[in-house]
Amino acid sequence: MKQWLLLCSIILWGVTLLAQPLKELDNVGVYDKPYLIVTTMNSEDEFAEMREKFNKQGKIVERKYYGDGFQLIKGVRYHYNKNGELESESLLNGFGEVYDSIVYRYNQKGECMATEVVNRKWTRPTWNVQREFDNLGRVNQQWLIHGETGRRQLMKQVTYKQDHQGNVEEELYRYADGSESAIIIDYNREKKPKRKIFERIDGTTRILEEINYNKNGYINNITLYNNREKPMTKYVYGKRDREGNWLTMKETNYYDSEKVVKSYKRKITYY
Repeated sequence: MKQWLLLCSIILWGVTLLAQPLKELDNVGVYDKPYLIVTTMNSEDEFAEMREKFNKQGKIVERKYYGDGFQLIKGVRYHYNKNGELESESLLNGFGEVYDSIVYRYNQKGECMATEVVNRKWTRPTWNVQREFDNLGRVNQQWLIHGETGRRQLMKQVTYKQDHQGNVEEELYRYADGSESAIIIDYNREKKPKRKIFERIDGTTRILEEINYNKNGYINNITLYNNREKPMTKYVYGKRDREGNWLTMKETNYYDSEKVVKSYKRKITYY
Protein backbone atom coordinates (compact mmCIF):
# COMPACT_ATOMS: atom_id res chain seq x y z
CA MET A 1 0.00 0.00 0.00
CA LYS A 2 2.74 2.46 0.93
CA GLN A 3 4.56 1.75 -2.34
CA TRP A 4 1.35 2.37 -4.31
CA LEU A 5 1.62 6.13 -3.85
CA LEU A 6 5.14 6.10 -5.26
CA LEU A 7 4.07 4.06 -8.29
CA CYS A 8 1.15 6.37 -9.01
CA SER A 9 3.27 9.49 -8.70
CA ILE A 10 5.72 8.47 -11.43
CA ILE A 11 3.57 6.42 -13.74
CA LEU A 12 2.01 9.22 -15.83
CA TRP A 13 5.23 9.98 -17.66
CA GLY A 14 6.13 6.37 -18.40
CA VAL A 15 9.10 6.17 -16.09
CA THR A 16 9.61 3.28 -13.69
CA LEU A 17 12.19 3.03 -10.93
CA LEU A 18 12.45 -0.72 -11.50
CA ALA A 19 13.44 -0.63 -15.17
CA GLN A 20 16.37 -3.01 -15.27
CA PRO A 21 17.45 -4.60 -17.53
CA LEU A 22 14.96 -2.87 -19.85
CA LYS A 23 15.52 0.76 -20.80
CA GLU A 24 14.22 3.86 -19.03
CA LEU A 25 13.63 5.84 -22.20
CA ASP A 26 10.59 8.02 -21.75
CA ASN A 27 12.21 11.28 -20.79
CA VAL A 28 15.82 10.66 -21.72
CA GLY A 29 16.38 13.37 -24.32
CA VAL A 30 19.47 13.38 -26.50
CA TYR A 31 22.11 14.21 -23.86
CA ASP A 32 23.93 16.79 -25.95
CA LYS A 33 21.68 19.87 -25.96
CA PRO A 34 18.87 21.33 -23.82
CA TYR A 35 15.26 20.87 -24.81
CA LEU A 36 11.72 21.89 -23.88
CA ILE A 37 8.65 19.65 -23.58
CA VAL A 38 5.19 21.22 -23.77
CA THR A 39 2.35 18.86 -22.80
CA THR A 40 -1.23 19.81 -23.68
CA MET A 41 -3.57 18.58 -20.95
CA ASN A 42 -7.28 17.74 -21.07
CA SER A 43 -10.01 20.31 -20.63
CA GLU A 44 -11.26 18.30 -17.62
CA ASP A 45 -7.92 18.63 -15.86
CA GLU A 46 -6.88 21.33 -13.43
CA PHE A 47 -4.08 22.37 -15.78
CA ALA A 48 -4.28 23.29 -19.45
CA GLU A 49 -0.58 22.94 -20.16
CA MET A 50 2.63 21.73 -18.58
CA ARG A 51 6.06 23.01 -19.64
CA GLU A 52 9.26 21.13 -18.76
CA LYS A 53 12.78 22.38 -19.44
CA PHE A 54 15.74 19.98 -19.58
CA ASN A 55 19.47 20.63 -19.66
CA LYS A 56 21.89 19.05 -22.13
CA GLN A 57 22.41 16.08 -19.80
CA GLY A 58 18.70 15.26 -20.08
CA LYS A 59 17.95 16.34 -16.50
CA ILE A 60 14.83 18.36 -15.82
CA VAL A 61 15.54 21.91 -14.57
CA GLU A 62 12.04 23.38 -14.45
CA ARG A 63 8.41 22.22 -14.57
CA LYS A 64 5.50 24.67 -14.64
CA TYR A 65 1.74 24.12 -14.81
CA TYR A 66 -0.53 26.64 -16.52
CA GLY A 67 -4.28 27.18 -16.61
CA ASP A 68 -6.38 28.67 -19.36
CA GLY A 69 -4.95 31.90 -20.71
CA PHE A 70 -1.40 30.79 -19.92
CA GLN A 71 -1.80 31.66 -16.23
CA LEU A 72 0.84 30.07 -14.01
CA ILE A 73 -0.67 27.83 -11.32
CA LYS A 74 2.40 26.21 -9.75
CA GLY A 75 5.85 24.99 -10.60
CA VAL A 76 9.16 23.43 -9.52
CA ARG A 77 12.78 24.37 -10.22
CA TYR A 78 15.45 21.68 -9.93
CA HIS A 79 19.04 22.42 -8.88
CA TYR A 80 22.02 20.06 -9.30
CA ASN A 81 25.47 19.91 -7.74
CA LYS A 82 28.75 19.60 -9.65
CA ASN A 83 28.37 15.80 -9.70
CA GLY A 84 25.02 16.07 -11.48
CA GLU A 85 23.06 14.96 -8.40
CA LEU A 86 19.74 16.60 -7.58
CA GLU A 87 20.62 19.07 -4.81
CA SER A 88 17.32 20.83 -4.19
CA GLU A 89 13.86 21.60 -5.53
CA SER A 90 12.24 25.03 -5.26
CA LEU A 91 8.43 24.88 -5.13
CA LEU A 92 6.73 27.82 -6.85
CA ASN A 93 3.31 29.37 -6.31
CA GLY A 94 1.13 31.02 -8.93
CA PHE A 95 3.26 34.19 -8.80
CA GLY A 96 6.47 32.30 -9.51
CA GLU A 97 7.65 32.80 -5.91
CA VAL A 98 9.42 30.09 -3.91
CA TYR A 99 7.34 29.03 -0.89
CA ASP A 100 9.02 25.72 0.06
CA SER A 101 12.23 23.88 -0.76
CA ILE A 102 13.23 20.23 -0.78
CA VAL A 103 16.92 19.63 -0.07
CA TYR A 104 18.82 16.39 -0.82
CA ARG A 105 22.04 15.39 0.95
CA TYR A 106 24.48 12.74 -0.35
CA ASN A 107 27.39 10.73 1.00
CA GLN A 108 30.73 10.26 -0.78
CA LYS A 109 29.29 7.33 -2.76
CA GLY A 110 26.58 9.54 -4.21
CA GLU A 111 23.83 7.87 -2.15
CA CYS A 112 21.01 10.20 -1.09
CA MET A 113 21.34 10.05 2.68
CA ALA A 114 18.69 12.60 3.63
CA THR A 115 15.79 14.61 2.26
CA GLU A 116 14.62 17.78 4.00
CA VAL A 117 11.52 19.87 3.33
CA VAL A 118 12.24 23.46 4.35
CA ASN A 119 9.28 25.74 5.03
CA ARG A 120 10.24 29.29 4.07
CA LYS A 121 7.99 30.79 6.77
CA TRP A 122 9.66 28.90 9.61
CA THR A 123 13.23 28.85 8.20
CA ARG A 124 13.76 25.36 9.61
CA PRO A 125 13.16 21.87 8.20
CA THR A 126 9.53 20.84 8.39
CA TRP A 127 10.64 17.22 8.20
CA ASN A 128 13.73 15.26 7.33
CA VAL A 129 14.00 11.75 5.89
CA GLN A 130 17.30 9.94 6.53
CA ARG A 131 18.34 6.75 4.72
CA GLU A 132 20.85 3.97 5.35
CA PHE A 133 22.18 1.75 2.56
CA ASP A 134 23.43 -1.80 2.09
CA ASN A 135 26.76 -2.62 0.41
CA LEU A 136 25.09 -2.50 -3.03
CA GLY A 137 23.89 1.06 -2.51
CA ARG A 138 20.24 0.13 -1.92
CA VAL A 139 18.14 1.72 0.82
CA ASN A 140 17.70 -0.73 3.70
CA GLN A 141 16.47 1.63 6.42
CA GLN A 142 14.57 4.90 6.33
CA TRP A 143 14.01 7.25 9.27
CA LEU A 144 11.69 10.24 9.73
CA ILE A 145 13.16 13.18 11.66
CA HIS A 146 10.75 15.84 12.94
CA GLY A 147 12.09 19.27 11.98
CA GLU A 148 11.26 21.03 15.25
CA THR A 149 11.77 18.34 17.91
CA GLY A 150 14.51 16.32 16.18
CA ARG A 151 12.68 13.12 17.13
CA ARG A 152 13.93 10.16 15.07
CA GLN A 153 11.39 7.50 14.09
CA LEU A 154 12.04 4.37 12.04
CA MET A 155 9.76 4.37 9.01
CA LYS A 156 10.74 1.12 7.30
CA GLN A 157 13.38 -1.52 6.79
CA VAL A 158 13.92 -3.09 3.37
CA THR A 159 15.48 -6.42 2.38
CA TYR A 160 15.99 -7.58 -1.19
CA LYS A 161 15.89 -10.89 -3.03
CA GLN A 162 17.53 -11.05 -6.44
CA ASP A 163 18.08 -13.54 -9.25
CA HIS A 164 21.43 -14.89 -10.47
CA GLN A 165 21.79 -11.88 -12.80
CA GLY A 166 21.47 -9.45 -9.91
CA ASN A 167 17.98 -8.21 -10.80
CA VAL A 168 15.78 -7.53 -7.79
CA GLU A 169 12.83 -9.94 -7.76
CA GLU A 170 11.37 -9.03 -4.37
CA GLU A 171 11.53 -6.09 -1.99
CA LEU A 172 10.33 -6.87 1.55
CA TYR A 173 9.24 -3.87 3.66
CA ARG A 174 8.97 -3.98 7.46
CA TYR A 175 7.31 -0.94 9.04
CA ALA A 176 7.54 0.67 12.46
CA ASP A 177 4.13 -0.68 13.50
CA GLY A 178 5.31 -4.26 12.88
CA SER A 179 3.42 -4.73 9.61
CA GLU A 180 5.06 -6.10 6.47
CA SER A 181 4.50 -5.86 2.75
CA ALA A 182 6.42 -6.96 -0.31
CA ILE A 183 6.85 -5.82 -3.88
CA ILE A 184 7.35 -8.79 -6.24
CA ILE A 185 8.70 -8.18 -9.75
CA ASP A 186 8.11 -10.63 -12.61
CA TYR A 187 10.32 -9.65 -15.55
CA ASN A 188 8.96 -12.23 -18.05
CA ARG A 189 12.19 -11.98 -20.08
CA GLU A 190 11.67 -15.17 -22.08
CA LYS A 191 8.52 -13.90 -23.78
CA LYS A 192 7.45 -10.39 -24.71
CA PRO A 193 9.25 -7.64 -22.77
CA LYS A 194 6.96 -7.24 -19.78
CA ARG A 195 7.12 -6.52 -16.08
CA LYS A 196 4.48 -7.27 -13.46
CA ILE A 197 4.65 -5.80 -9.97
CA PHE A 198 2.76 -7.48 -7.13
CA GLU A 199 2.11 -6.57 -3.50
CA ARG A 200 1.92 -9.12 -0.70
CA ILE A 201 0.30 -8.20 2.62
CA ASP A 202 -0.59 -10.72 5.37
CA GLY A 203 0.07 -13.61 3.01
CA THR A 204 -2.22 -12.29 0.27
CA THR A 205 -0.63 -11.37 -3.06
CA ARG A 206 -2.29 -9.07 -5.59
CA ILE A 207 -1.12 -7.39 -8.76
CA LEU A 208 -0.39 -3.66 -8.60
CA GLU A 209 0.98 -2.82 -12.01
CA GLU A 210 1.80 -4.30 -15.40
CA ILE A 211 4.25 -2.68 -17.82
CA ASN A 212 4.62 -3.78 -21.43
CA TYR A 213 7.58 -2.80 -23.62
CA ASN A 214 8.26 -2.91 -27.33
CA LYS A 215 11.27 -4.63 -28.88
CA ASN A 216 13.38 -1.47 -28.49
CA GLY A 217 12.79 -1.29 -24.74
CA TYR A 218 10.33 1.62 -24.84
CA ILE A 219 7.18 1.44 -22.73
CA ASN A 220 4.10 0.55 -24.79
CA ASN A 221 1.51 0.66 -22.02
CA ILE A 222 1.11 0.59 -18.25
CA THR A 223 -1.88 -0.78 -16.34
CA LEU A 224 -2.59 -0.03 -12.67
CA TYR A 225 -4.92 -2.37 -10.76
CA ASN A 226 -7.32 -1.78 -7.86
CA ASN A 227 -7.77 -3.86 -4.69
CA ARG A 228 -9.96 -6.32 -6.60
CA GLU A 229 -7.20 -6.82 -9.19
CA LYS A 230 -9.30 -5.14 -11.85
CA PRO A 231 -7.79 -2.51 -14.19
CA MET A 232 -8.07 0.93 -12.59
CA THR A 233 -6.01 3.11 -14.95
CA LYS A 234 -4.24 2.34 -18.21
CA TYR A 235 -1.67 4.50 -20.01
CA VAL A 236 -1.00 3.78 -23.69
CA TYR A 237 1.92 5.52 -25.40
CA GLY A 238 1.58 6.32 -29.09
CA LYS A 239 3.89 8.28 -31.39
CA ARG A 240 7.48 9.00 -30.43
CA ASP A 241 10.04 11.30 -31.96
CA ARG A 242 13.33 10.03 -33.36
CA GLU A 243 15.00 10.58 -29.98
CA GLY A 244 12.56 8.15 -28.36
CA ASN A 245 10.50 10.65 -26.35
CA TRP A 246 6.75 10.06 -26.51
CA LEU A 247 4.53 12.60 -28.27
CA THR A 248 1.04 11.17 -27.65
CA MET A 249 -0.39 9.26 -24.72
CA LYS A 250 -3.89 8.10 -23.82
CA GLU A 251 -5.05 7.63 -20.22
CA THR A 252 -8.12 5.48 -19.49
CA ASN A 253 -9.69 5.46 -16.02
CA TYR A 254 -12.07 2.59 -15.25
CA TYR A 255 -15.03 3.06 -12.93
CA ASP A 256 -17.83 0.69 -11.92
CA SER A 257 -20.21 1.76 -14.67
CA GLU A 258 -18.07 3.73 -17.09
CA LYS A 259 -14.61 4.60 -18.29
CA VAL A 260 -13.13 8.03 -18.86
CA VAL A 261 -10.49 8.56 -21.55
CA LYS A 262 -8.03 11.46 -21.57
CA SER A 263 -5.49 12.27 -24.27
CA TYR A 264 -2.16 14.04 -23.91
CA LYS A 265 0.02 15.58 -26.61
CA ARG A 266 3.60 16.77 -26.27
CA LYS A 267 5.61 19.12 -28.42
CA ILE A 268 9.35 18.80 -27.89
CA THR A 269 11.78 21.50 -28.97
CA TYR A 270 15.50 20.62 -29.03
CA TYR A 271 17.83 23.63 -28.90
